[in-house]
Amino acid sequence: MLRTTLVVLGLLLCGCSANRAAREPDAPPTHTYTISDHGKVESRFAMRRQMLPDGGFELHFEDLDHPPAGVVSVYDAAGRPVRSLERFGDQTVSVEYGASEARIDSGSKQSAVKASPDELIDPTQLWFWKVQPTPGTTTIVTWIAKNVGKKAQTRRTFEGVRTIDVLGRPEECFLVQAQPVGSDDTRDLEWYDRRGMLVRKEHRTTRSTYVTELVGRG
Repeated sequence: MLRTTLVVLGLLLCGCSANRAAREPDAPPTHTYTISDHGKVESRFAMRRQMLPDGGFELHFEDLDHPPAGVVSVYDAAGRPVRSLERFGDQTVSVEYGASEARIDSGSKQSAVKASPDELIDPTQLWFWKVQPTPGTTTIVTWIAKNVGKKAQTRRTFEGVRTIDVLGRPEECFLVQAQPVGSDDTRDLEWYDRRGMLVRKEHRTTRSTYVTELVGRG
């Protein structure tokens, strides 16, 4: 479960070279997190959003316990996926999103999933820092489950503003509830700051609740 979480939340350290020269000169702030199970810290990761001059952006996630493991996902200005690269140990998985399919390359195996960028657009990637949804806004996001090479869907709902403790201080945050379409086994509660960055997440399963918590914001 924790490995799956970190696959979703990871950093690309060696890819997306075509975008490097076009990045903004100032480094964006990096947020660091812990993931806990029953109060015991199981893993740590870091996350940042890197803006691109064309209005697109990269989401960088780094597994702090197993460097240089992680993922970078590149989106255009509307939240359409462009490409992603994951690295864990000696394994690298890349995805290129074309006009009609997503091409997955794990080195030893290549596959494709029929899907257009418009079908995979994720407007929730823009919530709170670029777009302000109204409470009750619900979006069904379609994404590629790369481990099985199939499309999956998540229903995401903005529940409203909540005040929670963030780094020891009360802060107004935006609460989002996320649940896989067609399954009641898991549910996520996610709180975001005004930069649209995660500050807390509760991944609730039938057996446990895994808590992701912001521990540093620089």
